[in-house]
Amino acid sequence: MKNLKKGFLHYFKTIFDIKKPYFWLILIFVFGLFVRFISIYPGNIIFDYDQFEDLFHTKKIVEDLDFPVIGRAIYGDPRLHHGVVYFYYNIIPFFLFKWNPILIALWNSVFNAGISVILFFFAKRLFREFAPALIAAFLVAISYEFVQFSGWLSSTTITLFTVPFLFYGLWAYYQKKDWGLILSAFFLGVSIQAEIPYLYLVPTFIIYWILFKPTFPKKKTLVLSIFSLFISTLTLVLTEIKLKFAGVKALLNFGEIFDDSKISYINRIKYFFKDLWLTFSNNILPHDPKWGYLIGVVVIVFALYSYFSKKTKKREKTGILFLLIYFFSPVIMLLLGYHRQPWFLMGLLSPLILLVAYLLSKIKYISLTILILIIISWSNLTMIESGSRGMPALFKPEASSVLTSQIAVVDYTYQEAGGEPFAINTVTYPLYHNALWEYHYKWRGLDKYGYFPGWLGGDQLYPYAVLPKSDGTEDIFYVIIDTTYRIPKQYGEIAIECADNKVELVEE
Repeated sequence: MKNLKKGFLHYFKTIFDIKKPYFWLILIFVFGLFVRFISIYPGNIIFDYDQFEDLFHTKKIVEDLDFPVIGRAIYGDPRLHHGVVYFYYNIIPFFLFKWNPILIALWNSVFNAGISVILFFFAKRLFREFAPALIAAFLVAISYEFVQFSGWLSSTTITLFTVPFLFYGLWAYYQKKDWGLILSAFFLGVSIQAEIPYLYLVPTFIIYWILFKPTFPKKKTLVLSIFSLFISTLTLVLTEIKLKFAGVKALLNFGEIFDDSKISYINRIKYFFKDLWLTFSNNILPHDPKWGYLIGVVVIVFALYSYFSKKTKKREKTGILFLLIYFFSPVIMLLLGYHRQPWFLMGLLSPLILLVAYLLSKIKYISLTILILIIISWSNLTMIESGSRGMPALFKPEASSVLTSQIAVVDYTYQEAGGEPFAINTVTYPLYHNALWEYHYKWRGLDKYGYFPGWLGGDQLYPYAVLPKSDGTEDIFYVIIDTTYRIPKQYGEIAIECADNKVELVEE
């Protein structure tokens, strides 16, 4: 018992010793979490169709004990489905925070800030130095793009956390750590579960094996790795069996189904490099996108120079090559198409940070490195602060898709009703699908004001039917009409005309 106590005290002192790198890692993680909090609070997150749809699937698990195996269909072909891992990922915050999407986003932020910790140990294992490890962790903590993704409630965001684990495992296995292959196999499956396009990681895995020629795994390691991959992809496999391999058939006919595949190869390459430079800007100097091109060229050229330089140590060269493969692996997706959305190149954010951290760690003068980090911090934090006062600019959402505007509508209806019963009808996206307001009147309305409004619209199907059907006795009636371009104006006019035939308009 004394030895255990002594060991714990030694471990505690090691972590919280200001002279130790682990103390600074903890400080960076906490700071990164704080930055994410101020970027989100009090509701600066997108809450649109994808967001409430995923959370209603989590509701099925938590409240109805209905455990889904088939994920949501991918736009373009209903036969192709994402995995269900994201529905289960949200169980804990959904249950603890009573549906509150702000707190669920903060749960997501913990994992997003945790990428600092992953990249710290990744860089340390790659270069065997603390300098690039601490710089990488710090860059993640303040990165404008990483922070923006922390408040985005989507299955894609968790791949920012899972994909680095995959590559970290591959590198560890290259260094003769058997657990690395098991870890990598598991997070390969989880990443594909979260976002089907991450199938590009499979050929990346093969390229790694060809170039690095790691030792063939021992029987036990091989069995556990296959089992890890099987467990992490089980629901996808069951989905394909149940749907008679409809998803596989859809992928084989990708070029005939999805519009993204109809972009010419020349344009795919052009879009890739345009967005590549923008990604450098969004993570290093986001206040001016023009800097992205210069930063990107400098980082890539420096990485290539270091790789071919005779002065670079062999182990560093191997690490650089590994990072370059990791960095350019999303190029494989260009064979299928190009999706011009901010999340399409999420797979290169972590290797980008690692390459930049390596470059900065090689600057001869520490004072210059610190000055550069101060400039990077200023650029990122000012962008994050300005975004927290408006909306998540990276995603360019409609104003009505931002949570703060939706909460304001809920509060308005209750406050104007003055505690009296009221009923609502809505014209929102998707048309005749009331899930958005069913969700908000559950977590915000019932929790804060203690009662539900009646629902006067069409019948809502399971699992969305949260609001009780109006009994027609309410004296107050609201029609909530979304300003989105996605719904033709005549549907709003029809709803107003219908309301005018029943009640007198008091306020608009």
